Amino acid sequence: MKGVNFLDTYKEISSRLKDLDVLAKTEEPITIVSLARVLSAPAWEIYEIKSKHNIKFITRKNLGIIMREASGEICDIYRRELEIGSPLVYTEEDISYIYDLEQREIESAFRRLGIRQATEIFFPLIFKELPARAI
Repeated sequence: MKGVNFLDTYKEISSRLKDLDVLAKTEEPITIVSLARVLSAPAWEIYEIKSKHNIKFITRKNLGIIMREASGEICDIYRRELEIGSPLVYTEEDISYIYDLEQREIESAFRRLGIRQATEIFFPLIFKELPARAI
């Protein structure tokens, strides 16, 4: 997906996260195919992770295990968010690291917006200031 600014990319990421949330809230086990689609990870990879950890059914309880090891941008973002402790308030460095963005671009966006830290509610404003990138 290629858009006008990183906000377009963020909207796509957010859409996938909402789909993931719907999968996680279902009472039924999550299928490998549906999870692979949402995570943009190969089904064989999810199958291998599932086997490695002796996971019989993918559920909300073990979804994190799979996301910590699977490829794909959603899983990369998840891992980096966990590494910094899932803060409620994000610094320029946090956002740069989690979303794998140039820190100077984030710093510039923060300056233009007149902020020093941000909660997730500010992400669309910040990302609107950044150039687009494909996911």
